[in-house]
Amino acid sequence: MADPVERRAAPPGGSQPTVVFRDVRQWLAHGARALPGAHTSLQLSGADVRGIRATANDFTQAQTAIDHDHDVSPDVLSEQRNSTIRQ
Repeated sequence: MADPVERRAAPPGGSQPTVVFRDVRQWLAHGARALPGAHTSLQLSGADVRGIRATANDFTQAQTAIDHDHDVSPDVLSEQRNSTIRQ
């Protein structure tokens, strides 16, 4: 089985996300900081992804804070107090 959470220590090139949650269930992303130059900080992927909570994250360095694949329903994500405004 592949790792359901794919992480990168440096911003990926192009439009690749920094972190991918693939078919992940019941996950809390808290206190994360987007890498400078990141296109997308967090990508939700897979039809089985559910129960993702993102709270108090700093996504201001990413062009897109959180994105999801076409097969992922937007209601799988609950967000609170994330910073997304780019300065």
